[in-house]
Amino acid sequence: GTRAFTMVARHADRLETYKEVMTANLVRQVAGSLNYDIRRVAGAERLRTRYWHNLRKFMSEYDFIITPTLGVAAFRLDQPMPVQVNGVPVERFADVLLSTYAFSVTGLPVMTLPCGWNQAGLPLSLQIIGHRHREGCVLQVASVYAEAHPECFASPNVDVDQAKPVHHDFTVDYSGFVSS
Repeated sequence: GTRAFTMVARHADRLETYKEVMTANLVRQVAGSLNYDIRRVAGAERLRTRYWHNLRKFMSEYDFIITPTLGVAAFRLDQPMPVQVNGVPVERFADVLLSTYAFSVTGLPVMTLPCGWNQAGLPLSLQIIGHRHREGCVLQVASVYAEAHPECFASPNVDVDQAKPVHHDFTVDYSGFVSS
């Protein structure tokens, strides 16, 4: 519900005019979000508030939370979203992003950092979550991590001759797209 509210607020007015230059995933999300009624959105906001209070209580004993950023390694944005996490099917594609959304919905400061590569050579990342209004502390921890693990920030060797082209959805000329 909170995501539906955001999708409608950010994109619904543009859907009719710019549908052809929007990615299919975005079009589906906005169209689906338009089906949410105010009661459903309000219920989601109550759940978010309860979640925030539970997280606030948990954070009273910890300075930071460190989690994976995503449930999967990096993936191509012009391909279908992953449908499983660690071999377990997910109910909704957004479940792959759940660890990110779980903290962004609270307004807590979060920073994502590279932390290596999987066996296929795809990048992995972690996120550092801090206390409200403590962005500077999160940046300090990220800086210490970066100094301790410079190997995670090295660019991988990429054979550009083997690179796959980006899907046409990501090569559209967006210069005429006006943001309000």
